[in-house]
Amino acid sequence: MADRPEELEGDALWRSAGDRIQTLLDATSAGGTVARERAEQLVREVVELYGAGLARVVATIGDQADAGMLDRLAADDLVASLLLVHGLHPHDVRRRVSDALDQVRPYLGSHGGDVHLLDIVGDTVQLQFAGSCKSCPSSAVTLELAVEDAIRAAAPEISSIELVTPEAAAAVIPAESLLAQVHSRAQPNGGATWHPVPDLADLAAGEVGGFSVAGVVVLACRVGDQLYAYRDHCPACDGSLAGAALHRRAAGGDPVAYAVAVAAASAGHGFRLRRPDGDAEHWVSAEKGYLREAGNLLFHLALLGVLVSVALGGLFGYKADRLLVQGTTFADTQSALDEFYPGRFVTAADLGPFAITLNRFDASYITSGAQRGQPSSFEAQVSYTAHPGGPVLADSLAVNRPLSVDGAKVYLIGHGYAPVFKVTDARGQVVYDQATPFISGPGGNFLSQGVVKVSGAQPEQLGFTGVFVPTAVEVGGVLESAFPAADNPVVSLIAYAGNLGLNSGVPQSVYQMDTAGMQRLTSAPQLLVPGQSLKLPDGQGTIAFTGYVPWVSLAITHDPGQLPALICGIAALGGLLLSFMVRRRRVFVRVRASSPANGEPDGEQSTVQVGGLARTDASGSFEAEFASLAAELRSAHRQHEGE
Repeated sequence: MADRPEELEGDALWRSAGDRIQTLLDATSAGGTVARERAEQLVREVVELYGAGLARVVATIGDQADAGMLDRLAADDLVASLLLVHGLHPHDVRRRVSDALDQVRPYLGSHGGDVHLLDIVGDTVQLQFAGSCKSCPSSAVTLELAVEDAIRAAAPEISSIELVTPEAAAAVIPAESLLAQVHSRAQPNGGATWHPVPDLADLAAGEVGGFSVAGVVVLACRVGDQLYAYRDHCPACDGSLAGAALHRRAAGGDPVAYAVAVAAASAGHGFRLRRPDGDAEHWVSAEKGYLREAGNLLFHLALLGVLVSVALGGLFGYKADRLLVQGTTFADTQSALDEFYPGRFVTAADLGPFAITLNRFDASYITSGAQRGQPSSFEAQVSYTAHPGGPVLADSLAVNRPLSVDGAKVYLIGHGYAPVFKVTDARGQVVYDQATPFISGPGGNFLSQGVVKVSGAQPEQLGFTGVFVPTAVEVGGVLESAFPAADNPVVSLIAYAGNLGLNSGVPQSVYQMDTAGMQRLTSAPQLLVPGQSLKLPDGQGTIAFTGYVPWVSLAITHDPGQLPALICGIAALGGLLLSFMVRRRRVFVRVRASSPANGEPDGEQSTVQVGGLARTDASGSFEAEFASLAAELRSAHRQHEGE
């Protein structure tokens, strides 16, 4: 394939001047709106200046009654285009359209056709094709585009072109129309010029090459002793012909028989076939790779399914949290949950009736090295029932290993310590004896804070604020925790007496205490180790630190859209892979009866044209596949002849 010239010369340089001017104007936009407007104004001033000068030149020639000079100016492509821009062209619309049709008639004649100018009504041209221009749909489109391009170049004021269907009759192409362009070449400045393309002589039989002729990319191929040239433009997809393959051969035998053989061979490769309805034409159109479009459709539908699944989970799912102390049980009811986040269409009645008991929680930590104090394992041993009266089942929870029960998943998301306190009031009665969860703060190593509210104490209610230290060490007079495990547990308490404000109607946090209505009983925090007790002043009672137990934080989720989202995600991936792996292939075979070529035996001959196009072929493997298919079609025809 010949290389395109890097720089244009002669007519090609001026033909592309408009594009270069537009490119320069677009580049001025980088300087802002003002720069763009000034550049456009400059172009307008220059165009008007040259237009005024050109108008005086035409007027001077007209005054001298030199019609031949005006015709020669109008025959020059560059001058004619400038005259059209400024409305100075000496020929009327009909004359320019007729001249344009004369220029394309030789091209139409090479395809066995012709065109007639019927009328020009306003800005609409009425044309009628004759001959065999319309025997092939793709050929007809190419010829119509050639005629339309010629008319619009010669008469830009034409906005529409109407094609009038001729009455059924045997069309004969006048010899004058076939030779019109040849005659015009014999006249000085009679139209477009010829351009030598010496590389065409190097084309071998069956070879296809690309050439740049006066700035126009042309595809040429040699079939026998004949050369065929085409613009690099597909009228169907409006794209380049690069990547297409063409195979043409002469075969003996009946065109109908060959078309049948082609259809049978193509169907064996999974092609979907299409053939003409009548017997006047013999062609086969085959295409495969439709699963690619099915993959695209599946991918987009699956993405839509993912969105619907997410919406389904948000509308009909819920999330909840629960802090559970070792040895205690909770049921999945709204009142037993610490936090509850229902979906739009979820009520408390939609919660699963399961119950969970925390039997044991174990945590281990790294004891040495740079990662000392980091967790190594968490595990919670639980027992549960899926519904009231159901069997008791045992399971274990760990990080990323949830418990599935009654359509919900229970995750282990945190843990801590719950010191156990026993409080006796002034009457000597035990009014508080339970584990109280303390929440770890920013100090690290599970240095936790909490409160103890004893509302049943007499004669005054009692309250305690405290700090639990799992492994207590004193650093600069401050108590800190040196390790997250409870190796040296200590609790520090401050006692209060008075009104806890629980009956005020204002909700309170179980981890905070309002001391506004209470009197502080101890001037300084009191340290207790497991088994020790603190006697309150004025006979208010005692509080004993009897030990500690762990607690865990559970996250409960119910998402009905989770499984559909997973299925849709897998389907989307499958559709994407299908669209990537399946490649579109299109093959067109046409058979025509023809006369024997020179050197071939007399008898009925058929001209076979095979074309192929890969609509998606990033790997570039279609050429080999097409060559193999063409060889198989040739073999199928030979076998058909031998039957």
